[in-house]
Amino acid sequence: MSKKNTREFELAFSKSRDPDWEADVEIYRRRKFGAVRGICLGDEFTEIDSLECKNCDKLNEMYYRFYFNLKALMKSYLPEYTDYVLIETMHIISPAILCCDKIVLKNGEKISIDNICIDTSNGNEVYKLYSNSTYTDDIYYESTKALVHELASKDVYKTMHIMTDIMNEAYVKAKNERNLHPFISCLFNDPPIPCIKKKYSIHDLAMATSKDRCDIYEAINTEVPNAIDMPVCHPGRPIEHYFELDYTDEVEQFIKEQEAKKCEETK
Repeated sequence: MSKKNTREFELAFSKSRDPDWEADVEIYRRRKFGAVRGICLGDEFTEIDSLECKNCDKLNEMYYRFYFNLKALMKSYLPEYTDYVLIETMHIISPAILCCDKIVLKNGEKISIDNICIDTSNGNEVYKLYSNSTYTDDIYYESTKALVHELASKDVYKTMHIMTDIMNEAYVKAKNERNLHPFISCLFNDPPIPCIKKKYSIHDLAMATSKDRCDIYEAINTEVPNAIDMPVCHPGRPIEHYFELDYTDEVEQFIKEQEAKKCEETK
């Protein structure tokens, strides 16, 4: 039953209800889970390095940057799974509360009431009030952060090896070309032989191989499917590209499993 019928409730109660009328009320509110769902390793000029070299503040910045970039890409609308959860119960002796557009919770917070229905399945009238205002539940934040760190650490390690292999191959190819055709290389002003380092950026590989950025990511994705090229637009500035590891599916699955366990434990 929708909220637009609540005035009819009040009129009916005031005229035909017993003076001792009372009822139970359940208040439901939309909930979203605060969670870490990925990590930003840097822009295309950032040399990819092991996460073990990062302190907690730097890691938190990288987690937040992933969320910030994703939100910017989705033009400030980031679809997140929400569900209605019971947040408060009360016992009332007057139906007047059913006509309120807003209600004050026990903690003093005021929330909107967007829908009402009556549950008589147990023989008693229980009025369920639903609010579309959303609150964030951080119960899984630390555990999802640990999950992303564990997954990302392995993928960064794989990525660094792939990038090293790509650069070594480019180095050998360029050196062989220079040795076989020194005159032609000089004539056409071939780019210098790639510099061998301990770590590389996406830009380093693109310059050494003369390949597009998407080709570099395609090579990385053979072993690291969660690696993505994240384009972020800023008004009046060129598009920036970030190297990110997206674990949204893994995190959502983890949360669903934890919620299922809680349901089993309460049975």
